[in-house]
Amino acid sequence: MKPSLCSIGLTSVLALTAMALACAPSNKVPAGAPVMTGFSVVDPAGSPVELETEAGPVTVTPLAHFVATFDRLLDPSSLATVDPDAGGISALADVAVMAWSGGAIDADTPNTLYTPNGHHIFTLIYPNGPSITITPTMGLPSGSAVTVALDTQKVRSHDQKTPFVAGEGVNPILSFTTDPLMVTVDVPAAPEPSDAGAGDDAGAGDGGVPPGAAPPVEPDFVAHVIFNNLTGDATATEIQVAGTLGGAPIAALGAMVARDDMNPAGWTVSPPTDGWPPGAAITITVGAAAADNFAQTLGTAASASFTVTP
Repeated sequence: MKPSLCSIGLTSVLALTAMALACAPSNKVPAGAPVMTGFSVVDPAGSPVELETEAGPVTVTPLAHFVATFDRLLDPSSLATVDPDAGGISALADVAVMAWSGGAIDADTPNTLYTPNGHHIFTLIYPNGPSITITPTMGLPSGSAVTVALDTQKVRSHDQKTPFVAGEGVNPILSFTTDPLMVTVDVPAAPEPSDAGAGDDAGAGDGGVPPGAAPPVEPDFVAHVIFNNLTGDATATEIQVAGTLGGAPIAALGAMVARDDMNPAGWTVSPPTDGWPPGAAITITVGAAAADNFAQTLGTAASASFTVTP
């Protein structure tokens, strides 16, 4: 039987999705309810997360997303729209139903991607077949119980008549707890004892750094404050930078705190326009009130320090 254009696997996901959205319901797609063959949590690196192990439930990163796979084509008209004037394919809201211990998660925040010819990235992990990827664009609430499901009125058969059903052994509702909000301040660390260079003259390690001391940085060094979740704009005020020079506090240090252009979960701490003062000791402190987009706070302040080359 000659396949319809809606079932041909093209190399371009966007082109195929646009074609699928433009096609009328096809009688060549098997009738009846689409079967969900898998529904998984996926970590930011692209690996599926097992929610249960022999040791018990596993907590999930708040930056996780979700992938559902199906045994046949779905009705694309309820998952996305094609509007060339508006930039191409646009996901529709309310495909995912998400909630946490603080209430419902706004249905407009997840980004939904329907891929008719198999998952757009995880083709070696997930079975070949249509898939829906749900990406929470605000992250997930930190340290909270979360549930994720798909709306059966949106995820339905290609002929628009029958809601999907879960296959044998597939739970259509993901339930898990997310990791609490955490932060790392990425500055040079002290070397391991074995790397301290104990045999050097004057007890100095490599580069003249005393054993157990972190190497100094150049005046143009940029530190990175990395959260395990997305945080709100108010986080900038929770990142405080102080310095001392010769033991005396540096007034009006002028450090600059900004979002990290390379990491949506990170912030940068850049030196003043003329650089960190030579020989200064700089401390970055992230306040306990730093919070994710759901007002879940860090709870405990975190800090790290570095020194500047004299």
